[in-house]
Amino acid sequence: MRYNLLEKRALQKNRVREFVFASGNMSGQEMAETLELAIRKMLNMCLRIDPPFVAVIMRSGEVHLRWPKR
Repeated sequence: MRYNLLEKRALQKNRVREFVFASGNMSGQEMAETLELAIRKMLNMCLRIDPPFVAVIMRSGEVHLRWPKR
């Protein structure tokens, strides 16, 4: 996942909390099931980390920070 400079500036300016799926090859049902597994971790991340940030949601329901690198 690479962001160009304009995208990064937009994320920063608008203080975005962005969550993306690690796999682009999931059905709607699989995405819903994955979100059910991940929702608490996503909420905790929103409480712990000030925006902006981008995090990835894994099929397992794990959530990992991608940007900014810490």
